[in-house]
Amino acid sequence: MEPPLREALVAAFVKRTAPGAGLTSLSSMHRVYKVLKLFDGYLITLPWPPREIAHLAPEHIDGFCVSREHLGSGMRGDMHDLKHLLIHAERITDALAGRLAEPLPKRPSSPPRESYSRAEFKRIADAARGDLRAAARRLRDNRDLLQRFRQGQAEAGDDRLLARHLELLDWVDRFGDVPRVRRTKGSNAGREQPCSWVTRHGTVADIVCLLHLSPAELAAGAVLFGVLTGENPEVILKAPAAHHRADGYTGKTSTTIVDLKKPRRGRHKNLQAHCRFLEGRLKIYAAALNLLTMEHAAATGRDADAAKVRTLPRRRQHAP
Repeated sequence: MEPPLREALVAAFVKRTAPGAGLTSLSSMHRVYKVLKLFDGYLITLPWPPREIAHLAPEHIDGFCVSREHLGSGMRGDMHDLKHLLIHAERITDALAGRLAEPLPKRPSSPPRESYSRAEFKRIADAARGDLRAAARRLRDNRDLLQRFRQGQAEAGDDRLLARHLELLDWVDRFGDVPRVRRTKGSNAGREQPCSWVTRHGTVADIVCLLHLSPAELAAGAVLFGVLTGENPEVILKAPAAHHRADGYTGKTSTTIVDLKKPRRGRHKNLQAHCRFLEGRLKIYAAALNLLTMEHAAATGRDADAAKVRTLPRRRQHAP
């Protein structure tokens, strides 16, 4: 940048960042400095860059705007900072002043977001449900085998491979890992590695997943949780494993109550505790109404049982 133009822009920068000019934080001042450097970088790419502030024309502003269009909404921020910087410059032309007085360019329209269709949404839910059901069968079978082994009902006999498999199940259940040994030689000296016989039964991840969910299955659970509850990801990620089967493991529709916490609901962020509070209040109101009904029936001779308040359903049931 030529010295006359640089001095004029530096003077404008000083006025723009001076006390009372509207910039109250270091970050806002840094934005003005950043856009000044960007504008300088654009001007030096021109065949005939301006040498003085009076040489700046509306076409320079429009060209800088075009060079920043790829940023989307960030372009408007740059143009806003450049506009308020040049307003403080002295000896600008009337044409440039008129261009700076015009409103900022409209925000470029972003492509619309397309949601999953109902059929796609159902396929995703079915795939997640299938993965979790397969995982549940695997965990139940392996834990049933482990329980029978510990009770002496499952014996390996002469099958050395089955004996090692049962040993691995017991080890994974106790320690959440496979048997390891500390190396004393080689490049891995001092590090613990799986015993050599462990690799015959698969990788460490495959063996641990005999009794635990894999990362992919945990992701499927999160997806299915979102499908069934419609909750935000933040709520789902913090959902505890503890739950309550309100249906008592009976009936066609399985109902599970999980103690979710929704911070934006203030004092009602603990949903299960809030539901218990409301349920207790409703029971008190129902008992009071029933007493009043019985007293009124005794005074009027009406059937007290017919006027009694019926038991309310415990909670709304969710789809399985």
